[in-house]
Amino acid sequence: MKKYKHLFNLVLITGVLFMVSCDNEDDEPAALTVTAITATGTDVKSGEETTIDLNGATVAEGVPVNPVITITFSAEVDETTVSQSSVNIEGATYDLAVNGMDVVATVSEELPRGTNFSLSLGEVSSTAGGSLTATSRSFKTGGRAPVVPPKEENQLAFWKFDGDATDETGTYDADTELNIEYVTDRHDEASSTALFDGDASIIEVNDAADLMKENSSWTISLWMNIDTLNNLNADGTGPAGQFVFGLGAFYGFRMESSGSANNFSLATFWEIEPEGEDPYTRGEGFSFNGDGIYNATGGWRGHTYEEDLSDQGGLSAVLVSNWKHIVFTYDAPSLVASIYIDGKLMKEQDYNEYAPHPQEDCVGWKYSGEEPNVFPDLAFGWVQSRRGELWQDTGFGNFDLPTSNHFKGMLDDFRIFDASYSSEDVLNLYNAEKP
Repeated sequence: MKKYKHLFNLVLITGVLFMVSCDNEDDEPAALTVTAITATGTDVKSGEETTIDLNGATVAEGVPVNPVITITFSAEVDETTVSQSSVNIEGATYDLAVNGMDVVATVSEELPRGTNFSLSLGEVSSTAGGSLTATSRSFKTGGRAPVVPPKEENQLAFWKFDGDATDETGTYDADTELNIEYVTDRHDEASSTALFDGDASIIEVNDAADLMKENSSWTISLWMNIDTLNNLNADGTGPAGQFVFGLGAFYGFRMESSGSANNFSLATFWEIEPEGEDPYTRGEGFSFNGDGIYNATGGWRGHTYEEDLSDQGGLSAVLVSNWKHIVFTYDAPSLVASIYIDGKLMKEQDYNEYAPHPQEDCVGWKYSGEEPNVFPDLAFGWVQSRRGELWQDTGFGNFDLPTSNHFKGMLDDFRIFDASYSSEDVLNLYNAEKP
């Protein structure tokens, strides 16, 4: 009889222990889990608001570059456990907020386009004490990835025109944008290129003379889509000529197109240092019209190459209403200036072969303007900033006249380097930036 009694007591004790054990398990807080992650912002292609799921089985693509990322958990989140170490978007600048079961990460500086990112979630807990098992999600922003240009270390300024005229190097941000619209670019990305109306559009960058680094080689690279339709002079004739950009007019540098776009040129001021004489500055330009005439075919001395575009309908047919990559480059040691379109050499001038001529003693470009005639400002869409008085009494150089030589069209991805570009450099940049 005692044996059965002891056995009953053992079973009773075991049952009690089992119930106590179960009660302890029920008292443990439930683990915290992620139930949803979304990114809401402006779609790079359409310019419309979009929401992308970041919690799927595959890497999310086309994520807005200005996302508000909402992470929804299975329980109310303990705000004290949320920080940029426990909720981390590597390479991004963002603010965090907790709202019940949601943690919201608001990106404060646009993310680079076409770039991979990782969202890492670590030691986040619920208000009940439940912990999250560390996890991560990967995503890729929409649009094309940033281009690393040849000789990036020599890049002085870079204006992407992705919604504003900020210089990506941080030195030459625009001071004024007047009558500029940002529209769809050659990559079909919204608000990603600057549109000039041909009447009153201008972007001004004050105090930019340092872009003309003295005694150096240099390169200007840009994408242009020029429009000549209804761009008339005051008397109704035309089309009118166009100043594409300029720094102090020709006292620095300026790009100008003829009215029909059958010729364009870059005029600059140069530093001349003749042996045994005092240095001085002078203006000299180089131009391109696509007629194929150079020194070997009866053209000017020193003009060592000119591409013949007659089989393409001439330069106008190539340029007008088409996106074209244009590069001007000057190599100081060799005294050679070149023009490229879409990665191909169009024009070459060798100043060694100008002799006797001042350009054979050229050491590089130099800003030589004087106020109030011109100011050391870079202007997009015009020959100089509006502060200058040069040509104000003319019909072509008075900015306030819509019929003056305003630029009409689009500009994009404008770069300036204090180094020359080889043919290979030009082709590599073109291939990296082309649609």
